[in-house]
Amino acid sequence: MEEKGFFATLSFKGERFNRQFIPVEALPSISAYQETLVELAKAIWKDENPDKGRLPKNFSKAFKLGLEGIGDGSKVARLPRQEIEDDFFTNDFADIFLEAQDLLASTVSAANNNVDFRALPEKSISPFERLRKLLTVEEFIEVNPLANGKKGVGRFRLTEASVKKVVATSRIRKIKKIEDVGCIVAISETPTNVKIASAHGTFLYPISWTDLRSSQGLSIGSIVSFSIQAETDASNVIRRMLTPIAVSPAIFSPNAIRAIARLEKFACLEESSCHGESAAPNEETIIRCRDVAQFLGRKFEKIRVYPDEEGGIQFEWVSDDISASLLVDCDSFLLGASDLLSTNYKEKKFRGISYALLRDMSNISEFVGRPGANCE
Repeated sequence: MEEKGFFATLSFKGERFNRQFIPVEALPSISAYQETLVELAKAIWKDENPDKGRLPKNFSKAFKLGLEGIGDGSKVARLPRQEIEDDFFTNDFADIFLEAQDLLASTVSAANNNVDFRALPEKSISPFERLRKLLTVEEFIEVNPLANGKKGVGRFRLTEASVKKVVATSRIRKIKKIEDVGCIVAISETPTNVKIASAHGTFLYPISWTDLRSSQGLSIGSIVSFSIQAETDASNVIRRMLTPIAVSPAIFSPNAIRAIARLEKFACLEESSCHGESAAPNEETIIRCRDVAQFLGRKFEKIRVYPDEEGGIQFEWVSDDISASLLVDCDSFLLGASDLLSTNYKEKKFRGISYALLRDMSNISEFVGRPGANCE
């Protein structure tokens, strides 16, 4: 029988827990679970907001789990989420902690099933490791992420083997050369550098002021080709940029040229001329779409572009039997994907071009949750 009204339940399994209480020495596992989710949520926020220098005020305090009763069945700790009054966390970003829990569930489940998984963010590794630090080899924790009655992911087991595997993989570091395209999301003058978001992560690339001023293709929003030597994790995510090699405005692919030509036609449309009573896209939307078209044109073979009835622009493409779409308007990006080989479907809204958006567009199989999807 499912518990209602809880964010998650933690079932402690093993002979030590076959009593009427949870031994007090096991309780730190509950606080470690909360801390792991907070650190994952912080990493998600930073990935999606590379232009923000700081986390929102009281970010960590916005997520608190309680302990409400102990259930039967090898001792089940029932964890409700405490209500908050901060307006920031009751709007579009309210689900970031649910997303963190989904990420943890998919990572551990993949480790348990011996399939590829993405390395955990660096600051979440230590609290995750503490989750079962006080348990014996035979004991484990089964997590049921109920999400306040709405079940988004399945149960997963925190065993000694799965925790060690996730920790070991997440701590791997390697040096490699990365060549790809990315988007300039910020420019700094002291010292002079550009911040580039890519499918491999966000990093600062040093560049002279003269070169920056002389190239129109090195402005905020520009798609650039880059080559760097970097320290990466096991998922090839950039942890530290080591050596800049080259950066230049990206060359437009034939796919991008065709998509941009279609965008130019939409820019000339009058109100209600594209789809009955639909709104014409504004100039800001068209500009954002040019950058998106250039990026997608370098990644996928066929891209379809359509005007949305509310003034947005929708890109559609198919890759590896996954139908994907990106709806762009003047203040957001809505990425959606449907696995044509299963019932898996996922969509997510992004506030701007970021590492998270470029990663998910480039790795659409992983985004939609296809088992064994490549994490690179």
